Order: sequence, then structure tokens, then C-alpha cells
Amino acid sequence: MLDALPEVTGLKLEDLRQECTNMLGLQHVRFPGSQPVSFERRHLNEMKKQHYLVAEKTDGMRYMLLILGDRGAFMVDRHFGMRELPMRFPGSRAGALLDGELVVDTHLETGRRKVRYLIYDACVVAGELVTGYPLTTRLMKADRGVLAPRYAEGTANAAEPFTIELKDHFELKDLPWLFDHIAPSRGEHPFVFVDEHRGLRHGTDGIIFTPVNTRYQHQTDRLVLKWKPAEMNSVDFRLAAQWRQEGQGPTQRFQLMYTDRGVLVPFGWIVFSPEDLQRFQNDREADNRIVECVYDPNWTTRFYNSDNPTWDDYRDVRGGWRFLRVREDKNRPNERSVVDSVLRSIQDGVTKEQLLAAFAAPSASALPSLARLPG
Repeated sequence: MLDALPEVTGLKLEDLRQECTNMLGLQHVRFPGSQPVSFERRHLNEMKKQHYLVAEKTDGMRYMLLILGDRGAFMVDRHFGMRELPMRFPGSRAGALLDGELVVDTHLETGRRKVRYLIYDACVVAGELVTGYPLTTRLMKADRGVLAPRYAEGTANAAEPFTIELKDHFELKDLPWLFDHIAPSRGEHPFVFVDEHRGLRHGTDGIIFTPVNTRYQHQTDRLVLKWKPAEMNSVDFRLAAQWRQEGQGPTQRFQLMYTDRGVLVPFGWIVFSPEDLQRFQNDREADNRIVECVYDPNWTTRFYNSDNPTWDDYRDVRGGWRFLRVREDKNRPNERSVVDSVLRSIQDGVTKEQLLAAFAAPSASALPSLARLPG
């Protein structure tokens, strides 16, 4: 989505990475974004111990927004790469670092598409490290310190590559309203969130639960939970192609790989649909692709005999991993811990009905209650 923006490289990129790290008081120079964990049945009781907010899990692209006053603003991807933004932030001369996602919306009536950056957390605002504040305070500071000055001075304009807004967060009792606005789709996303207030819809792949009164965690935060319907529990694997020469020419089979402490480990084989198989057979970079796959109990999986690993000694069984999409924004597959977490979530999954029974108020109103920000 940002390919047209100038890419930061060389010493400038190293300097910006170090400055971003210094802003946060971190020792290691790496992407500082937080990562959620998959929802498991045990979380139903654990969540009742503290205040959580809920939001739809937007199916967009993860970016942090780094603002350095007169030095410019930069979108930071999960590889800690950066692209320079042609945008001004008059209220952030002392520096800011926000967390969010870039999403492509479709207008409900006209079908026109627009790009928005949805802020769902903040690490630094106006030069102040805010990671230790409650979530609602972090969002309030982002709103007042970054967004309000832009619109007060009329800085935002239609020529910018995207608009910027706070992502909507709701109380747990509003889960029924949230689920009512998530619908199956036959388009590029299996599910869409229909935002009637703004007249927009965009892809979504579940629900995200964020605790209010805990600090922002860099890397994995085991209190931030992502729930997906069973058919959307996914893992990002690395494809590994194997070739053999046959009478009609070379043929391929594809293995799925994850990483264990940085080492690629075979996980299993994948059977593509005829259309997807043709796509990857013609892809010279197939071995470098990170593919998002979902577990489908009705999908055919192929198992090769490990004692006699030939191409012809296999059996097909029902239930396995189905290709969903190529993750262009990633260059590494999920770690073993993530894969194990997703497998537990699949095997011990929590249904939509169980979520509603656990958290939704019996008298939840038809309209949601947006999370109140301090002040």
C-alpha cells in the first residue's frame, strides 16, 4: 500500500532505528511493536480479573507511525523498515511513536476505496514516554497531542496518502453489537466489518481484547488477546518447494515451515487448489513466500510416509491447512510458540456464543458505548 513512498535506507535508516529505540529507553534495536496471543478457553476466566476493551481485529497491514518534528514522519513496518511520509504533524515537534494498522475501506454506497491509518495504541506523544499509562490515557494523549493539532491547523488534506483516526474501542458488554456488524464476504476478505456510522466496510478477521490498566509491552503481550472464528485461525508459514523430473517435465510439492529459535523446521505438507497450485508453480520466488494458512477440517491434507519418503508413498486425509494469502508484509514465518498457541486455540477453541455468554450484558443496547477517554 505504501510502495510509492520513498524508502529509507543506509545510514539514515540506522540512525532512525536507533532514535526510535532511544525514545523508548530500549536496549535492543528491533521493531518495538506489541504482539497479541491467541485466545484460549482459560482466558474466559482470566479476563474477568481486570478491565478489558474490545475492538474488531482489522485485516490490514501493521505499521507504527514515527514522528520526529522537522525531520519528518515515517511509517515503520514489522521488519523495522521505514518509508517517509509527505505529511505534517504540527503538534509533535518533540517526537511521537504510535501503533496502528493501515486499512483499505470501501464506501458502502459508491464502492470507492480509501485508505485509513487506525491508531490503536501509543508509546510516545509530544516527547513523553506514555507506555506506563493505562490504554485509555495513551489513546487520549495520541488524540490530543497528534490528531487534534493537525485538524486545528488544517494540516490534513486530500492529497495525503491516507487519513488518520483513532480506532474505535468498546466495552465488553457491546460484543453483540460488534458481532452484528461483522459479516461473511465473497470478496478479497472472508469477513468484513460494516461501519454504518462512517458508511464504510473493510476486511476483518476476528476480535481483539486489550487490558486497560496494564502498560504497553514491546514484543509479545500475553494479556492482549486475539480471538478468531474457527475458520480464521491462521498461521504464517514459509513455503519450501521440492522438485522432481517427470516425463512431462519438472513437478513440485510444497512443504510448510515454521521457525524454532530462528531455525526453519518442517511442519507438514500443503495441498493447493488447482488455481493456487498453478500460481506457485509459475512463481520463481515460491521458496521465499510467507503464506497465511487457515485450518480447514474439510480440506484434504497429504501425508508422506516418513520411513519411505518417496513422492508416491502418501495418503490423503481430510482436515488440514488451506492457503489463504501471501503475506507480502512478512519475510519470516511464525515461531513455534505462535504455532503451538494457534493449535491450542483450534483444539480448545472458544465459540462466538461462549464469548457472548461470558462477557455480553443481557441488556446490551443496540448502540455501542465507545470507550471513554480520560478528561
